[in-house]
Amino acid sequence: LLLAVVGPLLAMLSVPITWIICGAILGNSTVNFANFLAVFLAIGFGADVMFVYYDAWTQSEGHAEQIPKRLAWTYQRAVKASLATTSTTALSFLCNMASVIRALRQFGFFMGICVLITWLSLTFIYVPTVVIDYIWCRRVRLSSRRLAGSKSACFGSWALVLYRIRYCILFLTIVFMVICVSLALPALTVGTGMPDVFPDQHNQNTGVEVLAQFEPVSIAFTTSRQDPPREVLVCQGADFASTATSCVMQWCEARYVSDEPTWEGNGTCTCKRRMTTGCSGSAAPVRVRFVGPSSLTDLQLSLHVVNHLFAWPDAASLDLSVEARRDMIEGARTKPQLLQQVWDTGETSLSNTMEISVGFTRQETSSCGWDEICFCGNGGTLQCILDTWDGTSTLDLPALRRLQATTVTTTRTTGMLTSSTVPISKRTKVRAVFGIYPETTVMLLGERPPEDTWSYNPGFDLSDPWAQRAMYQFCSEIPLHLMVTRKWCWFEDFREFSKIYQGRFPVKAVDWAVVSKLYVDTSTKGTRGTKYIWLEEDVVKGMYVSFELGISRDASNEEVLDLKEKWDKYGRNWKKPDTASPYFLVSDEWVAVESASRLITSTASSLAILCVLALACMLIFTHSCILSVVVVVSTVMVIIVLSFFITVVMGWEVGLIEVIAFIYFIGYAVDYSLHMVYKYGSNDALTEDDQTDLGAGREKASLRLQRMSFALKTMGGATVGSAITTAGSSLFLVFCTLTIFAKLGAMCFTVTMASILFALCPLGAYLMTLGPVRPGLCNRCYNQSAQLLDDRRE
Repeated sequence: LLLAVVGPLLAMLSVPITWIICGAILGNSTVNFANFLAVFLAIGFGADVMFVYYDAWTQSEGHAEQIPKRLAWTYQRAVKASLATTSTTALSFLCNMASVIRALRQFGFFMGICVLITWLSLTFIYVPTVVIDYIWCRRVRLSSRRLAGSKSACFGSWALVLYRIRYCILFLTIVFMVICVSLALPALTVGTGMPDVFPDQHNQNTGVEVLAQFEPVSIAFTTSRQDPPREVLVCQGADFASTATSCVMQWCEARYVSDEPTWEGNGTCTCKRRMTTGCSGSAAPVRVRFVGPSSLTDLQLSLHVVNHLFAWPDAASLDLSVEARRDMIEGARTKPQLLQQVWDTGETSLSNTMEISVGFTRQETSSCGWDEICFCGNGGTLQCILDTWDGTSTLDLPALRRLQATTVTTTRTTGMLTSSTVPISKRTKVRAVFGIYPETTVMLLGERPPEDTWSYNPGFDLSDPWAQRAMYQFCSEIPLHLMVTRKWCWFEDFREFSKIYQGRFPVKAVDWAVVSKLYVDTSTKGTRGTKYIWLEEDVVKGMYVSFELGISRDASNEEVLDLKEKWDKYGRNWKKPDTASPYFLVSDEWVAVESASRLITSTASSLAILCVLALACMLIFTHSCILSVVVVVSTVMVIIVLSFFITVVMGWEVGLIEVIAFIYFIGYAVDYSLHMVYKYGSNDALTEDDQTDLGAGREKASLRLQRMSFALKTMGGATVGSAITTAGSSLFLVFCTLTIFAKLGAMCFTVTMASILFALCPLGAYLMTLGPVRPGLCNRCYNQSAQLLDDRRE
């Protein structure tokens, strides 16, 4: 009970100790999900070290009687074996520092340090605790000698069985590896998103699917949408004298009239007028309001409308100069819509309106002018009640001839928006950022404070008219092949505002500060306010332009990367002044695709680095190139089995969680095989185990069997115990609700079972068939062992 409590507790305590050390080194004070995951990983690794030390202590009973000598023997046997697996596992994490993904680099560094601290705590605290447990609690424990003898006999028998079926096991292993590779490679798919926390049927994911059927809030309620005002100004439809400019609508009480055709740019208008009295001077202003059309052509105004006005008897003595005609045409303007309502029934009709002013010149006894309303095919049966107005006349606006209706257009290949069948909620978003310098250098470990990740470009100066022209050109001349379906450009809206406010664009440098601030404060456009700009001390320091592209977020990586390259090329070729500054592009979809494309290559490079480092590490401990390569090959086969399980059995995409599993669980895959190989190549294999005589001419086979039998007897119990502990604990994770834990549990269980099976079966079969008889440097180890064996036999 004491060991069962102290061992896992020491492994768990290594996590907060590591967090303190990493916090002091990296300056990080946050606890993330990986820190909690490290508790499970540390316990799994610690179980292997604990079993190695405890088995060594149990075996020491047959080699020494005094406790100090048994402790020394335990350390002599177990420290080197556990250090070999510890260093390999630590390297499996530290090699993540070569990854392009910052989360993997930080996680790898954290776990590498955690593994070393776990080994140190178990070596210097757990082993003395084993001695204390032996002294205080040995009366309630079964004889360790009896247990050790039983395990040794069991694994010795397995060694003989394995020797007899070694060829069959090697053949089946090769066939199984070929099947795994041939099925796993075609099924390999790369996941581009963040790992799912909840299973597919969970309400968290179902809710996301339901919400995806609706447009995002930013699209359904665009930035130009405002809360409706509580009160608005409504003007009388027959009121020409009002000077209010903020009317949102006109209203009049109406009656039913005969049905009239809908206004289509031509037709017959019914006009009523009201004479103006009490005038003086030579001016006779006439104001005409049209209900139905929102605009009339110059020909209709200068010809048909003027003829209609002169047809009134009171206009016989009025004159209309050429300048007055031109002013009438240029002054034509659209008015707020007119709502005509039958008060009794509440029936309404909404029509467009426009108004013109005609400056007639009168003689002393001529008319003072009049106000006139013409109802031109209002598309309904309602018309304002104007009983107090004078007589009624008609205005005929004949259909325009084709030559008159034809307008000359020019086709441009830029500045046009493309159409797309992709749903709006699925389209890719891209932002072009100006005036900002992002910090692109990558920190190996740790994170920068948010204020250090970017800075303003001091050369960005929008008061320069050429910079304003360039920014407007960037928005208005986007090529069609960039697939822009919608855009939100601050400068396009600002240009329109500037033309209304001061009649010109670009703004002069001396006026830039005032006009730009006025636009920010008063504009009602979609880019109003400071959403699209960085404003400090009333100076625009930077801005971004938002684009919506007609390519789906679910498009293939090749399509997305091809479009990204087109945008990059457009940016390189964009002609701009220095004051407009270079820009950079930001897109969540592009980041996801690039991360996915680099995820596999980063994982492959990390695995390659790990294999090289593990090979070097094992060469240091085994002193044999062949044995080191054998362990690497065994580890690669375990990784192939894990790949087969992920892609074929479970049908998962290879995402961030799977990559973490590949990198981490390679440490588990190495441990058991390394334990066996280390004992196979040790000198004690020839001095502490009896050789099985296989007959004349089979001395090498006898030595291989002797070495493998010794490895199974001395390390079989520890490796199997560690595998059972790790697999048992990971099996419980499979049934977790959270997908991350369920995946890690399933992968850990698979790797653990595959690793122990490969260590006990195919690895042993290979070593009994083709294993080195004299492992070590220059055969020195073998010669010394052979001499000791001869002396022992004599």
